[in-house]
Amino acid sequence: MRDHDGLRIWIALLMTTVLICCTGCPPPRQVLEPVVDDVPMDKVIARVNRNVSEMDFLLKASPLTATGKVRHPATERFESFDTNGTLYFQKPRCLLARLSHPLAGSIELGSNDAEFWYWEKVDKPRYIYGMHEEAETAEAEELPLRPDYLVEILGLNELPVATSGPAGPLFEVRSERYVLTFLGRDAANRLYYTKSIFVDRRPPYLVRLILYYDGEGHKLIQATLDDYKTIEGSSVLAPHRILIEQKKTSSHVELRFVRMQRSDNRKVEAYIERSPLDRGKVEWEWCRRVTRLRSDSSWPATFPAGEPALR
Repeated sequence: MRDHDGLRIWIALLMTTVLICCTGCPPPRQVLEPVVDDVPMDKVIARVNRNVSEMDFLLKASPLTATGKVRHPATERFESFDTNGTLYFQKPRCLLARLSHPLAGSIELGSNDAEFWYWEKVDKPRYIYGMHEEAETAEAEELPLRPDYLVEILGLNELPVATSGPAGPLFEVRSERYVLTFLGRDAANRLYYTKSIFVDRRPPYLVRLILYYDGEGHKLIQATLDDYKTIEGSSVLAPHRILIEQKKTSSHVELRFVRMQRSDNRKVEAYIERSPLDRGKVEWEWCRRVTRLRSDSSWPATFPAGEPALR
């Protein structure tokens, strides 16, 4: 009897050994080394700009999916946002995105050096447009996607090199990120916070988060940039997933770019040079212009509130 018990124990040990040899040990958890790199602001900006320095071509991103939940301005109800399409971009501000849904109609987002537009081609079309120098954050919150922000949220423009003076960005070193906080001036010549850009403290030093603020320093829009890959035909790294959250309306849209590549589509470049309104493609009764809101602002310049914990 004891011999049989010993034999069973020996067989069990043998089977356990064979199982371990076949499956192997689980891979060790990846532990990031502590960040020791600490450089001044101008070098951080130079690192970010180095990645997009070769972005001298028209970018085509297709297929593009845009999904999320947005609050309708008229009904105040949340509606699903689920579209597919193609996006073109050429820095600094030329953008054309066409999104469509088989039941909900189509949307066009566009921007050139002077103006931007959001065109819903549905039963009751609406066309919201504005000039870049006049657009302000609080005027078009109901838009699920703002083209004037999207040209920057793509993360493919250089950051300003001139950082001196009272309007230059504030610079902060955090445990995992460098933070650049930019300022603007109201009609009374007072400073207010406009946005913060969070940059990795590890190579290849990519932009990971952009926050936009209202005049009281509260978060208005948060854009998270993720899944960086190389644009085909270049060495430029670009985010292939972007989550855009509107904090005041609790709306969010996620953009996923399956493929990004160079494009030689001259028709798109010519199209963006003039907006649909300028080319007479839009009826005036559809239009609303985004105009300057802060001309008589009494908002104080307060420190940006509610910044997220860094992962």
